[in-house]
Amino acid sequence: MKGTMTKQDWSKELAELGCAFEPEEASRDRLILEQLPTPGANMLFELNDGRVGLLMDMAISSRLDLRTRIALRLEAPWGRLNICLLPNPSTRSRKYEHYDFPETNFGFDRSAVINEYLCGKHALNPGDEIEGLLLAVCETPIPNHYPDLARIPVRVSIFDGCGNEASLEFRLIVDRGAVCSRSRARKSDAPSKSMSGR
Repeated sequence: MKGTMTKQDWSKELAELGCAFEPEEASRDRLILEQLPTPGANMLFELNDGRVGLLMDMAISSRLDLRTRIALRLEAPWGRLNICLLPNPSTRSRKYEHYDFPETNFGFDRSAVINEYLCGKHALNPGDEIEGLLLAVCETPIPNHYPDLARIPVRVSIFDGCGNEASLEFRLIVDRGAVCSRSRARKSDAPSKSMSGR
């Protein structure tokens, strides 16, 4: 009988038997998540219908060997945020090019938004690096004890169906002002985002 074996011993022995084995350490950082500090692009804001809008600027990289589709989970100090990502503008009109928050004129050109990756519709290819805006709506209001312009930590996690996960604490600013006064972000004003892997 063999004595105590390390993970490296198991890896070598299983490889000799023709079995794939990857130590836990090697599986880390296969998905990489980063918050981008674009001014005005990381916030929670009140919508006119009582819901909350979420706007986050992020970068995601894949070091996986295969194509993968990712899902999203958000945790605020008051609990998990059950969000609904804004739908692709093409569901409204084939030529419509903006993601709009409901009942507002606050929107962004579709080229600046990565919602299609975060709902699993588009896959990440090996080596892909994407960056852009997450746009979503949440039914749960911001608790009253958070004042306007407060900074709130929100834990953002992305994961696939194979156990790969990345998690990072984002800092979001509370905006309790009326969003209806905001002008639409024109294509020339929208943050410049590079995307790949469509």
